[in-house]
Amino acid sequence: MPSPQPNHDARRFDPRLDLYIAKAAPFARPILEYIRDVVHEACPDVVETMKWQMPFFCHTNGKVVVFAGAFKEHLRFGIWNAEAAASLREAAGHNAGATGSTVIIRTMKDLPTRKKMLASFRQIWKDAGEGKTVMRRRDHQTPKPPLEVPADLAAALKKSKPAQFVFDKFSPSCQREYINWINEAKQLATRERRLEQAVAWMAEGKQRNWKYQMAK
Repeated sequence: MPSPQPNHDARRFDPRLDLYIAKAAPFARPILEYIRDVVHEACPDVVETMKWQMPFFCHTNGKVVVFAGAFKEHLRFGIWNAEAAASLREAAGHNAGATGSTVIIRTMKDLPTRKKMLASFRQIWKDAGEGKTVMRRRDHQTPKPPLEVPADLAAALKKSKPAQFVFDKFSPSCQREYINWINEAKQLATRERRLEQAVAWMAEGKQRNWKYQMAK
């Protein structure tokens, strides 16, 4: 994204976001830049920052409005309002892997229209400015039932007692991370590689995102 113009409040444009975008996977860079651009159009006074190693866009009073995190194969786009997030997912026709306040993005086509995004961001900004709670605790705390274990994963786990033991001890969310990762594979060869890797990691007691956990 171009550097802020002289008439912009430099505090609102965090140079750490420029570095984050530059280091993101090639597919994620234009998506991050686009989201950043739309947020600033919808919320002219929005303040950028970094939280939990991800870009966050906040109201001047500190309330979070939007966040976006880039991963190896997808981008997690968060709207700090579960109802607004659900509306945007429906508008984009893309719900797979998304939960609570987030939308999973892999290409620009997965994003809602700019008009829809602008309307949602402006409403969240207004609510935040009026001191309204834009994210309820239950949006993050409502437990979700475990996903159905795919037949090939179940068969692979059956062949590895350590992996099966760890998987059974995992929380539903940890199980879901592995199941979603395997189900998201678009080719059979990719799915088979992920199955093998998943079983190996679980046999070592590792969660799906253990690399990120070690980096913290």
